[in-house]
Amino acid sequence: KKAIRAGVTGTNGKSTTTAMLGHLLECAGRKVATGGNLGEPYAKLVLTRPDAEYFVLELSSYQLESLQHVRLNTAVYLNLTPDHLDRHKTIEAYAEAKARIFANQGADDHAIFNADDEAAAVAALGSPARAWPFSQTREIPGGGYYRGSVAFGRDERLFDFARLKVVGAPNMQ
Repeated sequence: KKAIRAGVTGTNGKSTTTAMLGHLLECAGRKVATGGNLGEPYAKLVLTRPDAEYFVLELSSYQLESLQHVRLNTAVYLNLTPDHLDRHKTIEAYAEAKARIFANQGADDHAIFNADDEAAAVAALGSPARAWPFSQTREIPGGGYYRGSVAFGRDERLFDFARLKVVGAPNMQ
């Protein structure tokens, strides 16, 4: 069986999200290789972890610029704020690089995105993948959202952040 590839991008929070996702999958008993911009490059992980069921990858704009053939079964776009403009020159070019996280996705894949971030939403909704929005500011029917410290996904109560050792809005995101 072919391993599932999940990629995470955003100006802020991608390392933490990648590490948390890898940890959650490991806790669920899955064979996980976590890397990309965080730790080992994907190409090395493929060679050194042939037993991996999941590859969880942090992907920077630099890596996404040259993404050609990698299909991410799940792509997560957290946010976009002005950064790396010395390389990308404009915020539009930076947003275009980040949007490549959804390149090569098909209808059976998943595009998870921050509905509170215009660049993330526009990029995800341009993907043929199934769109999964989340918000910290409003309830999104069928998406992810919060009521106080309680997280909901697809309109079902998932858990209460007050019971976790997760601190701060970015980590709740």
